Amino acid sequence: MKEVKRAILLIIIEYVLSRMRIVVGGIGHESNTFSPLLTGIEDFRVIEGDKLLKEESSKFLISEGAEVIPTLIAKAIPSGVVKKDTYMKLKERLLRGISEAGKINGVCLHLHGAMLVEEIGDGESDLVKDVRKMVGEDVLTSVSLDLHANVHPNLLEAVNIITAYRTAPHTDVKETRMRAARLLMESLKKGMRPTL
Repeated sequence: MKEVKRAILLIIIEYVLSRMRIVVGGIGHESNTFSPLLTGIEDFRVIEGDKLLKEESSKFLISEGAEVIPTLIAKAIPSGVVKKDTYMKLKERLLRGISEAGKINGVCLHLHGAMLVEEIGDGESDLVKDVRKMVGEDVLTSVSLDLHANVHPNLLEAVNIITAYRTAPHTDVKETRMRAARLLMESLKKGMRPTL
């Protein structure tokens, strides 16, 4: 009986150690440079922690056996350029979640592709560049974007997988996020390294 318990315990340990660990997060905003009103922290709706585990891509990854490490998803309706301090606070929270996660296999980010930040410019490129710097080259990164995103070469250099909405109005946001998660998971399971 002792051997059976030991064997079961070893199987459980092997399973836990072999699980893919995926960070989920994002900051999304469609900036309008013609608006004189800046977008502040009060304009963002933030989901984080266990609430983020109920988000579509998180649920999909969990159903695939992955351990999801939730950071935050912050979204605001289209409006003026994002205040620098607002962006930096949100980015810091997202990056802190990644740094506290320990060893990870992948990152699944939900962005927009048209976020402009005071004094920084392209918010998505800035964010994914810092995520890449933090996680290293071996960790796969998947990104979902709006179909009219401004995809800067810096963003292309920092990510492995990009998916975008296919409809306007955007009725496929959930499907696009799940596609980003599915492509990331498939790549990890098959040992593939997509490049752009």
